[in-house]
Amino acid sequence: METVANLNETKTKIFQQFAENIADCRHKLMDQGDDFILKWLVAREFKLDVAEEMLRKSIEWRRINKIDTILDWYKPPEVLVKYYTAGAIGYDKSGGPVWIYSVGNLDVKGMFQSVSKKDYIWYCMIYLSERSRLHLRERNKKNGTDVTYMTFIGDMSNVSMRTMYYKPFLDAGMESTKILEANYPENLGRLFVINAPKMFTMLFAIVKSLLSQSTIDKFRIYGTDENEWKAALLEHIDADQLPVHYGGTMTDVNGDPKCSAVLNPGGTIPTSYYLSTAKLVPSEGMKSCTVLSSNKKRLKFKATEPNSHLRWKFFSESGDIAFYAYLKSDGEKVELYPKERIECHLIREEGSVPCEKMGTYVIEFDNTYSYFRTKKIWYDISIETVPTTINEEGEGSDDPDQTIPQR
Repeated sequence: METVANLNETKTKIFQQFAENIADCRHKLMDQGDDFILKWLVAREFKLDVAEEMLRKSIEWRRINKIDTILDWYKPPEVLVKYYTAGAIGYDKSGGPVWIYSVGNLDVKGMFQSVSKKDYIWYCMIYLSERSRLHLRERNKKNGTDVTYMTFIGDMSNVSMRTMYYKPFLDAGMESTKILEANYPENLGRLFVINAPKMFTMLFAIVKSLLSQSTIDKFRIYGTDENEWKAALLEHIDADQLPVHYGGTMTDVNGDPKCSAVLNPGGTIPTSYYLSTAKLVPSEGMKSCTVLSSNKKRLKFKATEPNSHLRWKFFSESGDIAFYAYLKSDGEKVELYPKERIECHLIREEGSVPCEKMGTYVIEFDNTYSYFRTKKIWYDISIETVPTTINEEGEGSDDPDQTIPQR
């Protein structure tokens, strides 16, 4: 991490000029020391005007949204406090707080049926950031230190395609990223992504466009080889500051190697927390199709430009349906979303996958497991381009395909 003390002569002069330029900013952010002020310059690659604009906009954002007093007035929904799978566990070797986020243990659909996107962002990104920063300031004062960053471990074990591409989750993640990048510069010391599935590469490609290069450089991404990621964590964090499950020596009061008493284990959110149990009704623009018992329905879309997205919203009027998405390329299927039975008669399903190649993308509703019940599906599915229309291939038990006019 760059500090004022280790800046070269050129950067020192830029920092001094920056400090002069923002001297009129009367805000408690300015009381956190030179290294904190330096963060805004680092985040904008020492470009004076851009860094000053960023800082002033952030101060205004804090004023408008009463961020400075959020810990006093904001009352997080109970379901977030009980089921959001992130928590602080210890400190890294330089004194930065270590946070662990178990992505795969979060009931994403249940969460977004229980809270608004605004509450999710306010609690998970803003409230917890402010609480952690307050704790860090108090610790610095007590220990005579000047630590201004945190270390994060994102554990993606048990994560599913359905979780990663669930649209409300993706939207909240993208919006949160923008807020953090604009208002919490250089808050991240290091981010370890562990047990990352192959699909994480596609997701990270989407998020990277929102991140500064200095933030991207802090990512350390590891697959499922626990010997590799445990060794990497222990280079950065002492063993007595990590749960046994992550290569350390910590257990909680119950002897749990995952420290579940400290780190929220998540789990399925009871439907009693859901905001509404009203009957699902089609929104404007939705179409319907009928999937006969012991049958399938395929909807085809033509992507004419690379790097577009296949997006979907759908629900069923009568029971769950198996959902599957794939690319038809050179006579073969390239799976994009694994076949999964979805209880879309209870909660509307939303999601998307990137279309990295041009070709025919297929959405399949599979009702072959239901011998007696026909399902009516309401859907809004499209590719975010202007695709070429493809011919209808027919409908029936052998090849029940349907071509959808593109918007």
